[in-house]
Amino acid sequence: MKIDIDDLRVQMRQMNDRIISGLKDRSRYKQNGSLYLNDFADTGESWLEDRLRFDQSVDSRHGKHLFPENQPVLFKVTDLAPSKIIREVKSTKGVLPVDLGLDKEIIKEYLSILHYLCEPGEDIEQYGETVKCDSNNILLYNERITGIGRCVAEWKIQNNPSLLYADTEEEMKEALVVPEVEKKGIAAAVNTSEKYDLNKPDLVRKFMRTLIDMTVKAEIVYVQAKQEQMNKEKNYS
Repeated sequence: MKIDIDDLRVQMRQMNDRIISGLKDRSRYKQNGSLYLNDFADTGESWLEDRLRFDQSVDSRHGKHLFPENQPVLFKVTDLAPSKIIREVKSTKGVLPVDLGLDKEIIKEYLSILHYLCEPGEDIEQYGETVKCDSNNILLYNERITGIGRCVAEWKIQNNPSLLYADTEEEMKEALVVPEVEKKGIAAAVNTSEKYDLNKPDLVRKFMRTLIDMTVKAEIVYVQAKQEQMNKEKNYS
């Protein structure tokens, strides 16, 4: 099965809307910085780490991570609950389940905007809802950056095999980036934020720029992994 780039673009637009909606949701709670430091119920993990493990274990039980474009954030698949069903993955669309190594960076970038998005302070009564919102947002960013990023990079390789022979990251970036599409995506996100009365256009622009840059970074790492695979196959032949 070939990758449907038109549907991928629709998915990205939908995700961008959900990303802005998620930021609006998070803005209703205080910063609650203790969620990212304190040990949750003697688990040895923070509230956020525990929630990410829980939410992704639910997905793992249902077989989500059997698909190469759906790799977990912060944890390995073996760290999560095992799949309770057998799913035959008939088509991976050529996508490699390569570790892009962006987990901590995704979380760091998300947490960094909370200082500008949310009211300072702690509200222990809202810890549960806050960390639920955080987990939902981070998993969405992971899917947007690394999941969609893998598929877009694979589509671009399939349609431009010369990408596999690019020598530098700059050459890869030039082939991967479409500035006009990026500008439209950022403008659409700002418009969505206005509909949700988020009223932080500069923050939205900056955050969307960061998400786009991280997606390009994910695509570059993916192309490099495909290059490595190609070279190994040449050596074995």
